[in-house]
Amino acid sequence: EQDGVLNIGTHIISSPAETLKTNIFSCDEMWQGIIVEDGGILNINGFIATTGLRNCKISDAVAAIYCPGNSSGTDVPTLTLIAVDFSNNLISIGAENVDLGIADIVGCNFNATSGMLTKIPHEGVYPQNHIKLENVSEFLIGTGTSINLLNEFSGVQMGIFAKESSLIVNGSEFDNLINYSVSPPQKGIGINAQNGSSNPICTLEVSSRFRNLHRGIVTRGNIDVNIHNCVYFRDIDETAISINGLGNTNTINISDNLIERTNIGIRVSGSRLYSVTISTNVLDNSDFLETNSGSFHNTGITVQKWSSSLFADDVEIFDNIITNCRIGIHANNVKNLRIGKVLQNPTTLLGNIITSNYQSGFAPSEIYKGIWVQNSNDAFIVGNEVSNLYEITGSTTNFRGIEM
Repeated sequence: EQDGVLNIGTHIISSPAETLKTNIFSCDEMWQGIIVEDGGILNINGFIATTGLRNCKISDAVAAIYCPGNSSGTDVPTLTLIAVDFSNNLISIGAENVDLGIADIVGCNFNATSGMLTKIPHEGVYPQNHIKLENVSEFLIGTGTSINLLNEFSGVQMGIFAKESSLIVNGSEFDNLINYSVSPPQKGIGINAQNGSSNPICTLEVSSRFRNLHRGIVTRGNIDVNIHNCVYFRDIDETAISINGLGNTNTINISDNLIERTNIGIRVSGSRLYSVTISTNVLDNSDFLETNSGSFHNTGITVQKWSSSLFADDVEIFDNIITNCRIGIHANNVKNLRIGKVLQNPTTLLGNIITSNYQSGFAPSEIYKGIWVQNSNDAFIVGNEVSNLYEITGSTTNFRGIEM
């Protein structure tokens, strides 16, 4: 083990078959960071079993850990990062053209304590991403060694930015990320994954926690998505889960997530919706304080295809529980849409339960709808329950159950 104080231009290279355990920072100037070459082994373990705390810190680096990769696809780097505090780095983990499937990244804290970097040559710069990936064939975080600590992301615009990369994100919390590039600053984004390439298809699997953000998860392009068993998406100003598949034939599964107090819970869009399943989620907007007045503000689930004439669809939305959303479930231009599901042997209905608790005199100026389906031929809607706790006794026509 070693502690080090490094200056500008300094870097550490982890070559093949080497293991490095370290606690590193700089004085007045940022240092370059740790470079893990293909075949290199980096092992940093800051976990103190007796206290459950982190006792290892890497700070003030241009790229605290960087995996440059090569085109050979052999001798991949191995990362073991346990209970490491990444603080005030321009990028904490950067990787490109590499496979990082052999990784154990657990219980780390990614933060920017002052928001703005204070050391040259990046003095006055706001870090954009804690983890930045490009053309990474596999990246795994939050799965491996069992310790009672989550990976925690805060203080910059995006927790993870992935371009043309595949990743699995488990056991992590994205909380209080901040975008300083706009004035006034606004909340940030947990995970942003993009793939503009037709080949290969990238994958994103997430089971984590998201709170106090502008958006929780954003994807765009050719990405198979599996977002499941997230403990919560909570207090999201814009959209908790935003999927834009463009025109690709992707499989999208969003299931078993808790989504509370979000402007839009789940939004899926594109010119082709090849296979979309949204099921067994709980969406609750009780006590939600709205800050957005867009067309779909305060909406549970919306699935929107750009044209009804484009391609075939396989979209099903079933067994979700939605409470106190202005629009419960919305769909547009989705042929053969299924809202609710029938299981056989024995016959079982798996409808969506959409409830609200507005008082009997409720007379909104905007239209409230439990289920709203537009221009979706051959839609199949079965077994759903749309109800309000109190009977609406006024003359309003803006409070509607199902509209097609």
